[in-house]
Amino acid sequence: MKEASKARRLHKQGNNGQAKDGAGFAARDVVLDWEPQHAVCPMGKTSNWWTPAVNWFKHAVITITCAMTDGHMCPVREPWTQATPPRRTMTIRPRAHHKALRAGRQREPTTQ
Repeated sequence: MKEASKARRLHKQGNNGQAKDGAGFAARDVVLDWEPQHAVCPMGKTSNWWTPAVNWFKHAVITITCAMTDGHMCPVREPWTQATPPRRTMTIRPRAHHKALRAGRQREPTTQ
């Protein structure tokens, strides 16, 4: 039971290493623009790719990728990504599922 609770907390916070540490950004920090299909990071950079896909659990997802040049010149690159080359990629659920997940996370009590 403890593991399930921990998994829910981490999923709520974001599951990338930086979000887990509380020192970085997570998907919740990105503005998603569903119609033109792009995301805007906290530093104002717009994503380059928005790709519908299916993950290894057979769930529909959207992979959002930013340009490597944005990562190289970003003043807050470390909290955003530790990837080499420094390109931020994140995976979200399709619109309806994503909005339902966000609404559920807002209803959950926080441990902070």
